[in-house]
Amino acid sequence: MTLEVHQLTVGMVAENAYLVRLPGSDRAVLFDPGEEPERLLGELDRLGVTLEAILLTHTHFDHVGAVTPVARATGAPVWCPEIEVGV
Repeated sequence: MTLEVHQLTVGMVAENAYLVRLPGSDRAVLFDPGEEPERLLGELDRLGVTLEAILLTHTHFDHVGAVTPVARATGAPVWCPEIEVGV
């Protein structure tokens, strides 16, 4: 099965966030949300999906700027590598 991947270039350093779902699914996960939470939330609305989780590959500033507002707006849990917890 092929995943549906939406690449969104966001923020002042043009970081790539990825919204991923199974084709036809109404649930998705968001990787490395970077910045521009309103834009990311708008994309969720446009696609008609519920955010199941926010996944961080690491916690550099360009990957985490939209985490708090998107998590609060959607109720999605945030997952990151154990070594990054508390950073």
